[in-house]
Amino acid sequence: MAEGSKQSAMEENSNRSTMEDAMRRRQSAIEEAMRTQPSDNEDLKRLVMAEAAVIGSIRDAPGSENDPDVIDVAWFAVSEHNNNNNANAPLEFEKVVKVREQDVSRTVYYLTIEAKDGEAKKLYEAAVYDNWDSKRLMDFWPAED
Repeated sequence: MAEGSKQSAMEENSNRSTMEDAMRRRQSAIEEAMRTQPSDNEDLKRLVMAEAAVIGSIRDAPGSENDPDVIDVAWFAVSEHNNNNNANAPLEFEKVVKVREQDVSRTVYYLTIEAKDGEAKKLYEAAVYDNWDSKRLMDFWPAED
């Protein structure tokens, strides 16, 4: 692995860890505020607590495999992987197999993608940060069997 790639991977891991830590702190602050502040509406209090528990957690999104926005994100991931690796034989997107999402300031998609590598169909994992008006490929790797 090239030194620049190692540095980039280390920075991505650090950024992901920092983002997750910030979300956990925010969630804890919301939960603490809800526990300590009086509320006339206990139903509202329970709803906000439940919502705070979801923010930042990674969850499965079954049925999203055919969502046009998710397919667009998957196409982006394969395209960026091909561009970043100057592939002589670029991967060809086939389909989205599985979708997981994480809500942070926008959405991080964790996708399992089927792509053709030459004639062979293979599975890949991708992490893509989608900020609505821009996307960033965070990671792309072969899926475990």
